[in-house]
Amino acid sequence: MMYDFETRNPKENVIHPFLKDSGVSDPSLIPYSVAEMRFDIAPEIRKGMHNCVDACNFGYAGPGDSYYEAVVGWMKKRHNWDIKPEWISNTYGIVSALANCVKAYTEEGDGVLLQSPVYPPFSGVVGGNNRKTLANKLIRVGDTYEIDFDDFEAKAREAKLFLLCSPHNPVGRVWRCEELERMARICMDNNVIIVADEIHNDLIMPGYEHIVTANIIPGLEDMCVVCTAPSKTFNIAGLATSNIIIKNPELKAKFDSLCGHFLNVPGLAACEAAYNDAAGWLDEALDYINENRRYTESFIHEKLPMIKTTKLEGTYLMWLDMSALGLDKDSLHKMLREEAQLFVNDGESFGPGGEGFIRFNIACPRRYVEAALDRLEKAINK
Repeated sequence: MMYDFETRNPKENVIHPFLKDSGVSDPSLIPYSVAEMRFDIAPEIRKGMHNCVDACNFGYAGPGDSYYEAVVGWMKKRHNWDIKPEWISNTYGIVSALANCVKAYTEEGDGVLLQSPVYPPFSGVVGGNNRKTLANKLIRVGDTYEIDFDDFEAKAREAKLFLLCSPHNPVGRVWRCEELERMARICMDNNVIIVADEIHNDLIMPGYEHIVTANIIPGLEDMCVVCTAPSKTFNIAGLATSNIIIKNPELKAKFDSLCGHFLNVPGLAACEAAYNDAAGWLDEALDYINENRRYTESFIHEKLPMIKTTKLEGTYLMWLDMSALGLDKDSLHKMLREEAQLFVNDGESFGPGGEGFIRFNIACPRRYVEAALDRLEKAINK
């Protein structure tokens, strides 16, 4: 491999801020909950940021032509989607974009459709803005999930907006073309605007293909908002740069009216460098994460068969069914935190269908995956 995903990361020298409140004093412990990688950023991105610093321009700024060219080029090369610069709106993050979409396209009391279990801010931006949550609960079938289309169609009749998570966090599904098309047609028939959170769109495991929601059927682009960012892909979430792609001028104007006017200059430089020059780093990172997936599945199958894995098609977040341990929520939390010193997400926080599950981040040097699983085995078998 050209890139090193095992070398000691500078972050290992300090306690991660997500662990400070838990009383952790050992810097070798990391959170497997927060969705960020434990890899150094691509050297190509670092170079782009150095160039930005050398330019010494940190006043109010917006994207330039080269930035838009990079985003347009990435969407074409990586996702076979032809977009135009004027479709792109910039925000500091996807969660704020989701909240703005809820406020821009619905009124208080309107129904917003989502698919649970799902990333907690989805329900947060709905309930927090006094909209009605319409939860289409995903169906677990073996080691994967399917959509309850009868329920989806019934709830779409009550909805004004659909918040789609694609790929899905936390269940790891990469939606197939036929699934996306069926959801899209139901939404079009019921005049439901689709807001697709595609922040994990580049993090796809071998054998699967991400398809841009707006690109599924003719006419869908005009009633679809696609939320993208380089943050998860290249581990630069702290640079707070997202690209929200909206073809429909009316929808875009409503969205833009709720956004700020200026952006993070280093974030723009990092995104441009990533999309122009760091595809090779991403390819190797995906290979490495996939090997971590293989290791995790093998370890659990051989040593912890009471835990059920979910097939990981996209993202780097494994969704593990711990319910066979027979522990209530508090007992499971105590075992994970105090005995295994394993800091993961509680599945119940993802809404209906998440009870008894945990979300486990494997985008880190393999020794961390190995150490976490070893501690988990000892805690369970003690």
